[in-house]
Amino acid sequence: MIIDNSQRLNEWDILKKQIDNSQITKKVIPKKIYWVNVGQNIGSEVYGKNMDFTRPVLVIKSFFNKTFLGIPLSSKTSNKSGFLYHKFVDSKGTQQVALLGQIRVFDNKRRLNYKSSVDDNTFEAIKQKLKEHIID
Repeated sequence: MIIDNSQRLNEWDILKKQIDNSQITKKVIPKKIYWVNVGQNIGSEVYGKNMDFTRPVLVIKSFFNKTFLGIPLSSKTSNKSGFLYHKFVDSKGTQQVALLGQIRVFDNKRRLNYKSSVDDNTFEAIKQKLKEHIID
């Protein structure tokens, strides 16, 4: 059965309200990768998969244990090169690509569970690429 984007947006709206009403705020730590309820987004924005609309997200910076700056990741690394992407291998040996152009702020309520992490060199390389090509 093929589900259109409008139906996925409606399903996401229901889950988003449940997440928003939760009192649970979970701490996040920079350099860690967590499964996050990214949601069903619009147009070219990256979206979450499956029924819980999740995607792995690398934490860049945490703000007061309420929100964090994160970069959505993908394990589909082919055809992803250039300044909008950074390929790396995470702490569990999985090939990943950071979708640098999709960086955004997430509420800690969206965080589900720990997936893996990145080493210091990878983290610094990603931050440098952000500074050079995305922020500047």
